[in-house]
Amino acid sequence: MAAGTPIRLAYPGEAGQRNKYRGDGYFDVDSGLSKVWKLHEAMDLKFAWEVFNATNSVRFDTNPTTSQGGLNNQLTSRTLGQYSSTLTIPRVQQFSLRYTF
Repeated sequence: MAAGTPIRLAYPGEAGQRNKYRGDGYFDVDSGLSKVWKLHEAMDLKFAWEVFNATNSVRFDTNPTTSQGGLNNQLTSRTLGQYSSTLTIPRVQQFSLRYTF
């Protein structure tokens, strides 16, 4: 193995096949707020707001064998070292209003 290559060997105690490249890892924060109003004895109104990937963090996929692509590791390619997919989705928000009786 040449010096400076991004190939990672297994650590002691690890078993099974692993990705040869080490990425940034996976980071995601989901959050939500809700409020319930009592309208009558047996009637409620609930408003909810949920946010997925609240920090809008991007993590790239380093696995070149995934169907979406990943990190290009072909030495003869013009796109060597470029990512073609992500592990995370962009920030998504959803609102809901629920009437219970």
